[in-house]
Amino acid sequence: MFIGSPSHTFTINGEVREEAGDNTVIFGQASFLPPVVKLYDLPPGLRVFRLAGAHGDEQGVNGGDEFSYRLAGADVDGDGFVDFVSNAMKGDGATNTIVDAGNVYIFSGKKLSARLGMLGSTPITPAINTAVLKNSSGQTVQQADAGQAGLQVVLQGTGLDANTQVFINLTAVKSIIAVDTPGVLIVNLDANPAVRDAAGPLAVTAQNAGTAMSNVILAGTLIGPQISSVKARRKPSGLLLLKISGSGFKDPATVTAVDAAGQPIAVRSVTFIESDFLQARVEGDTVASGATLRLRVVNGGGVQSNEASIVAP
Repeated sequence: MFIGSPSHTFTINGEVREEAGDNTVIFGQASFLPPVVKLYDLPPGLRVFRLAGAHGDEQGVNGGDEFSYRLAGADVDGDGFVDFVSNAMKGDGATNTIVDAGNVYIFSGKKLSARLGMLGSTPITPAINTAVLKNSSGQTVQQADAGQAGLQVVLQGTGLDANTQVFINLTAVKSIIAVDTPGVLIVNLDANPAVRDAAGPLAVTAQNAGTAMSNVILAGTLIGPQISSVKARRKPSGLLLLKISGSGFKDPATVTAVDAAGQPIAVRSVTFIESDFLQARVEGDTVASGATLRLRVVNGGGVQSNEASIVAP
């Protein structure tokens, strides 16, 4: 809580600052504050701090600064802490030589809290406000081809900083912080090929050390091969024949298969029928009846489809 007293006169170290103005700072606490807080008779355990105006009538060019005439709070630097913004309506400029030019002060909420010994150890859970997909020209797009070079995901929110871990589709990705815009992280998909080369929506989340995961924001969709259905038939020889339907399949295409635990299963051959239909063959002795197979179609260039599962007959 910030309480401004722009006309307040006070004494610091024997120096009288007439109408310098000050601001009272009261930090939040686990329990509710009393209905009435008397600053001259504080309740037990409540700590109150004061930010003092720099110049009174004697120190300024013409009258006191009237610090804290207007107050505001906002996360200016994007570190998840509310920063304190205050003017000094009759401040005399940065060098104290321009009469009544007016000053504006921005105090880092994190640094101010630390300076006053009130910085809690509880980490901030990030919150994502927006996440967008941008092409190599920097244009925001809803869709782009998977595997395309120069794609970026740009997210903006609170509690995002250089130490924040970003996830796309639950995969941890490398990100950089925007140097000119607080609270903005940039994910270059070329530095994260596993995400760049996988078709499907881009679900973005973030997490700071020791916090819960943030909210989920969809940044766009990467277009590529898509599996819509899989049918399996076991031949008398034991060979497992997989009939894969979907869209965007390109010749040559391959099929990858893993079991429920993520262990690779060798695919013997793939036959390209059309852009919406493939056949794959798996040796029967490698997949028991009732076992789960997780499949992806991979086009040339390593662009992967969504994952589809089927239980072996």
